[in-house]
Amino acid sequence: MRALSAFVIGLIVHAGFAAAAPATQPLARLPHIQIDVRRKEVRVECEAVKADYPLEFLAVVTNTNEYEALVHSEVKPSDLHLGLLMLGLKPGEPLHYVEETRTWVPPTGPALRIWFEYEKDGKRERVPAAHWMREVKTKKEPADFTWVFTGSKMFGDGTYGANATGSLVGVINNELSVLDVPALKSRALEARDWERNPDTMPPTGTKVTMILSPVGRDNTSSPPPTTQP
Repeated sequence: MRALSAFVIGLIVHAGFAAAAPATQPLARLPHIQIDVRRKEVRVECEAVKADYPLEFLAVVTNTNEYEALVHSEVKPSDLHLGLLMLGLKPGEPLHYVEETRTWVPPTGPALRIWFEYEKDGKRERVPAAHWMREVKTKKEPADFTWVFTGSKMFGDGTYGANATGSLVGVINNELSVLDVPALKSRALEARDWERNPDTMPPTGTKVTMILSPVGRDNTSSPPPTTQP
């Protein structure tokens, strides 16, 4: 906990923002990211990629796991974490195992929705991020999709885990992602539910803005633990 507190303080100092900054500067910028406190939006510069495998991620850092993601970005994961903090969100906890009870506890945190915005036929399109996904077996688009702001697991040396791995937003559990899905989802390849939807995605390399916004204020309740990770 002490390491996490020091990490958060370091983020604020790194960005050059005082604690009262959101009230006096409703629009803030970091490399490849814009934070609109008034509209409760974080906007991240991305590009569409072509996933060749069932999805593990919605978004990753460039030159990491693009082969199992929908978009990549040059944004630093800890800057995305900071942007969500500036919206007033408090991270929950990544997936973790409780030895005493022999149970896996699902990821927790404030719920968010994610959209993709891009140019299509000369017009600016904005679609739910899940619109670019489809179920592996049925080929159907998910009816609804939310994520939770878990904050990445910290390494023993104080490194923010997502900065080392490039994990931004997951669609299956990854304790090193900044955002995760609020349920237990195995990382095994044969258990993955989602894949890239080639019928709805724009061409590879299309400039995309990933927009994250909180669902509401009361979205931090924790699902019950389970023995099946």
